[in-house]
Amino acid sequence: MSAKGQLKIIKAYVAIVIWALLLTPSVPTLSGLPDIRIDDILLILAPLIVFGVQSRIVLDLRILLILLIALSIEAGIFIGAALGYPASLLDHFVWFRLAKYIGAVVLGAALLHAEPNCSKALDWFIRKTIVPGLVLVLIVTQQYFDVGGLNSTYVEAVAPTQYETLVGDYPWPRPVGMVGNPNELSFLLGILSLGSIWVSLKKEKNRSLWGLTGLIFLAASGLTLSRSGVFATFGGLALLIGNNILGGSKRKNTGIVLKRGSILVAGGVLGVILTALALSFYNDTIFNQVTWRFTPKHYGGFYTRIENWKENFQLWQESPLFGIGLLKHSDFLKHSADNEWLLLARAGGILLVSLVIILISVGLFSKKNSAETLTFSRSLAFSAALFMVPAAFFYSLIIMPLSLMLFTIATPTPWKTLKTSP
Repeated sequence: MSAKGQLKIIKAYVAIVIWALLLTPSVPTLSGLPDIRIDDILLILAPLIVFGVQSRIVLDLRILLILLIALSIEAGIFIGAALGYPASLLDHFVWFRLAKYIGAVVLGAALLHAEPNCSKALDWFIRKTIVPGLVLVLIVTQQYFDVGGLNSTYVEAVAPTQYETLVGDYPWPRPVGMVGNPNELSFLLGILSLGSIWVSLKKEKNRSLWGLTGLIFLAASGLTLSRSGVFATFGGLALLIGNNILGGSKRKNTGIVLKRGSILVAGGVLGVILTALALSFYNDTIFNQVTWRFTPKHYGGFYTRIENWKENFQLWQESPLFGIGLLKHSDFLKHSADNEWLLLARAGGILLVSLVIILISVGLFSKKNSAETLTFSRSLAFSAALFMVPAAFFYSLIIMPLSLMLFTIATPTPWKTLKTSP
């Protein structure tokens, strides 16, 4: 098959995966087994598709790291069982999750193999998220305002444990999109915002339109009332814009000349955010619906999470290096972890935490990757690290695969190349 034909098939498959990740819900399976998503199947099958299309498969270093993560989790389960902590056969379903992650890396590497320019490939990928992303924004808006009274007809199926805030005239609705969790949805929209702002910063053409699109995604993220998602996105945007301004500065004589486009985008984004915040604090209706949740005196839920962290910290101390397993399919835990870093430490110890950090940060400081795409990856990695303090990034079956594809395209770390045909 010609290179052009390979690129066409890989791009079509990637586009389908993007739509599935953003706009399809989980489907229940047999009682006791995890739900399944369309993108689960698509990504687990991705290596087979790539194997059949391309004459060479590039194995990114991230695949090796994911395999090591799987072994680390298994070690934690084994040691936890030896120490008397509960384990379940269902704990081993983590391999299916990690197989999905490997598929995401393989697919991202395949796209980059067919379109070797990182910046062009990342630009194309982000463009393909815009239409399904805006459809997701429409769904978020519909759920928030319960347009047409539709929430009662489908939201419970999408989010069995989260739908109460979207039906029955609940005063502070929290949209779940097709994700099923408002925190994950918020950060998913935050990632789309980061992508749009990145394109806005690098392009002279349609810069305002891309910036506006990024702000739309950011506003939709705010409608979820998720402090975790919004603050993590702000952190990523601050790094993205700040790095672009400073990294694009030029020295002239004894002064510094900053990039005009970066200043315009930064000023526009900051101006719109500050204006929106000012209006929301001075408008009682907007404040009572949205802004109240982001004020410090309403952080009771966050302080409760800090109390819940103590249980997982104490369990981690039982086996600091390897952890004691997932403990997911038992009634042993009194509280949810509410901190993914602690959850990883408890499950797989320092070893698992270290591997996840390497997985997220690999390639971020490589001189082989372009400064343009490095800026995006660093911003995404920073916002992900912030988001993991109170919420789930690594264990999200939507956010993590999407991010792995973005990381692999923006900051590739080729490990091996396999020939699939003579």
